Amino acid sequence: MHCGKRLCSLCHFQYNRTLSKCDPLVAKGAKLAKSPIEVAQNSDIVFSIVGSSHSFLVICSYPSDVREITLGEKGILKGLKVMAVLASYG
Repeated sequence: MHCGKRLCSLCHFQYNRTLSKCDPLVAKGAKLAKSPIEVAQNSDIVFSIVGSSHSFLVICSYPSDVREITLGEKGILKGLKVMAVLASYG
């Protein structure tokens, strides 16, 4: 959890399924995104820390929340810019 908080402090756009968890970083100037797609549309590098996503190649076998955030209708990949980077931790 500590590593994730430190990593998030470097990011300009924040999203969390529990929006109130973004409050400390928003108070420091981060922008609160309404969905993962909004983060992807506004970022060159996207960090995803959900579940146990060891490899994108097997992400489809992960729990529905991981699939939804990454591959869903408002997921990261729907908004990821050309040449952007998705770093998935879990």
